[in-house]
Amino acid sequence: MTTETLEERITLSDIARLAGVQRPVVSMWRSRSKDSALPFPPAYGSTKGREVFDAGEVVDWLTATGRGNNPNAVDDVGAFTFAATFQHSEAAALHGCTALLTLREVLGHPLAGVSSADLVDAADEVDPDDAFLFSEIHSLEQTGGLAETATYCDSLVHAAYSNAAAFEQLVQEKRRLNLHAQAVTALEPSALELLASSAIELGDPTADGTLVDPFASAGDVFRAVVGRTPEAAPITVLTPPVDDPAVRLAHRRLRLHGALHRPLSTDPLEFPEGSVIVAQFPSEQSPTMAPAEMLSKIELLIDAMDDGHRALVVAPSSILSAALNSGAEDRRRADILRSGRVRAAVTLPRGLVRNKPRQQYTLWVLGQDHHDVPLADRWTLVADLTAHTMDNVVIQDLVGDLAAAMGSRRDVFAHSFRFGRIVLTRSLLTARGSLTGAALRPRGTASDPAAALARIDVLAESLQDKESLQDSPGSSLSITAAVRSAGKELPPVLIGDAIAAKTLRYLPGNRIHGEHISGTTGVRLHGVPELLGKLEAGTRRIGQLELAAIYPSARRTEPGDVVFCTSPQIAAMVDEEGGAVVVFPARVLRIDEGDPGGLVPELLAHALRCGAGPDWRSRAVRRVSDAQRQRVQAVLGRLEREKRRARERLARIEELAGLVLETDGIEFMDIEESGR
Repeated sequence: MTTETLEERITLSDIARLAGVQRPVVSMWRSRSKDSALPFPPAYGSTKGREVFDAGEVVDWLTATGRGNNPNAVDDVGAFTFAATFQHSEAAALHGCTALLTLREVLGHPLAGVSSADLVDAADEVDPDDAFLFSEIHSLEQTGGLAETATYCDSLVHAAYSNAAAFEQLVQEKRRLNLHAQAVTALEPSALELLASSAIELGDPTADGTLVDPFASAGDVFRAVVGRTPEAAPITVLTPPVDDPAVRLAHRRLRLHGALHRPLSTDPLEFPEGSVIVAQFPSEQSPTMAPAEMLSKIELLIDAMDDGHRALVVAPSSILSAALNSGAEDRRRADILRSGRVRAAVTLPRGLVRNKPRQQYTLWVLGQDHHDVPLADRWTLVADLTAHTMDNVVIQDLVGDLAAAMGSRRDVFAHSFRFGRIVLTRSLLTARGSLTGAALRPRGTASDPAAALARIDVLAESLQDKESLQDSPGSSLSITAAVRSAGKELPPVLIGDAIAAKTLRYLPGNRIHGEHISGTTGVRLHGVPELLGKLEAGTRRIGQLELAAIYPSARRTEPGDVVFCTSPQIAAMVDEEGGAVVVFPARVLRIDEGDPGGLVPELLAHALRCGAGPDWRSRAVRRVSDAQRQRVQAVLGRLEREKRRARERLARIEELAGLVLETDGIEFMDIEESGR
């Protein structure tokens, strides 16, 4: 940048983005046009190891050669030149450009041709208290580049078609440049959509509601909220009166998008009536925030809330829902839960933070503490969306669940939750694993052990009456059970985590050619047809000699192995006998009997069949204690045998009915029904 002219530069990556092609294509253009009549423009130096080019020369070359897929490259070039044009001070230039764009929006006209002195005077009039843009514009004037940068901003608006779009282009450029404090906390659009939809549903900021950003961490969320509300209903946003670049940028952004802004009272922290508070940890101000600091800020937030406030807090799952390594932090989180303000806890899918694809976040929704309900009877909604994709349907259903969780006991228990489970808050205080682990139970699992036990007794007794046993001697079924004492339960575990912990082993199937499969004698084969019920288990076999000679390395199952497939649909079965060969694409999961980690084959197969989400590794498996494993297996094994006996009996009845229906020449004399 000079005091006379601002020469726009552009990098090879940005040329590719401008032209609408892949990055290697630009390198190919350079090499192949070298000796042609229209060679690719020369580089004008480099910045941070990247070559930079004159943007005007590049556009002229694209126009002359007809290269690329963007016929509007001449008009769009300004949107792709920031990184190279301001190569020596991206952060300062970005704040200066966003300040000028905000000023341009307030003034309502372009800035080109306005003198530097007039621009500073205008900034002083718009921001007399220097709350969001005066310092940034005055700093540009001091360095002698204000007028030229203003002209550049006009070019940027021309390419982006509006001040707001140009501003958002710069916000994205900031993250693409990987300015650490901002980039490591940027959320994906789906996460912003969830938080914005939740904020609107919980507080309706368009109806005299107020959005509060107490820790200057939710600028992206409030931008998404503003984008979803009509212009006729401007939203009021409160942020702390802190002279920080991130806070000032958020202030400019809200002002440019039409939101009303007021400073938040922070000493002490006070929220207006009916406020919806949003906080994200770590924040742009503190990207390396420690767990203790996050919990401390949540405590401050809760202390300032009353029953009319609602709050959304999003932070790493390692802080809000996973087991904590520090006893002090664990006690601190327990105290927060004990306050009764945590109405919902939702573990979100991984990949919602742009620069940390493996990072997993949890959402807490805070609200009324239901002080009229005894402590022992208070409840919390828990949900785990690890295996889900945050599409519009999932977001809409989750927001509905969260809204219902904020209601009274009657509202909560009248709502049919798609993702959540209602649990007693006191159970979260004693949870040794994930707080949201209760939500991992497959659908259909009874949430009340006492009610389930009563139903077990009724069903078991009904299966022992004379009528049901008259044709099946020896099939009497007796189950003795009791409600487990608190504190003895093991939290569910994801299949992928169990494999990583080596309590579960994954084995691929064997590739067996069709010509070697027979249906007579030999080793049993388990494959997709058997799993889907198209063939009865044991129908397909392979000869012992053929197996040994042609497939010497073929693996055989062991008793208790879980055989499963994922295509054309997921299916699973437990191989009780072992000794079979699993045919690819079917696969095997084998529990380590030396260290089973609470896993039971039947429960593992059930989780595969009934779990949610396309990724089988993300399915949650119920676990039992070592003392219960054999008893649970015995009960499930007996029930499986009863089901098999019932299916065989039904098959004989169906065959008998078919013969009666279809066979001519038989005369029936009488039928006797015993036991009547």
